[in-house]
Amino acid sequence: MARKRDSEPVDQKDPNMGLAVRLAVAGAVGLGALASGFLLSRGGRRLVQDAFRGKRRSPLTDRVLEVLWRDPALGRRHLDVEEVGEGIVILAGAVATDRERRIARELALGVHGVNDVDDRLALDPSLKPRRSRQPVP
Repeated sequence: MARKRDSEPVDQKDPNMGLAVRLAVAGAVGLGALASGFLLSRGGRRLVQDAFRGKRRSPLTDRVLEVLWRDPALGRRHLDVEEVGEGIVILAGAVATDRERRIARELALGVHGVNDVDDRLALDPSLKPRRSRQPVP
């Protein structure tokens, strides 16, 4: 067991070490992203937020988020995607209309590897409806 300078044992599972590591990783990612311009993108900002929170996204989650972010209406919403099983994702967050909800679900189902979508999107009428590139279903 390692010892501090004053000869006290160091706790190997110090909870502050996890925070320090996350801050260091988030800082390094943030600096690199800032230098490359990636931080200016929605995906870049989300990556830094997730790294700071210690959250890891699966490749399937990344693909679904990218598709949602490319949509002019849904890309402005605070949506979250979580893979909960083989090919099963949860959509969470808030949308302005049922139309946005349907489009989000259709886009997610169109991603290779997604077999089912658990729709946990909330309707928030205070959000301003936006136009999507998707046809009206």
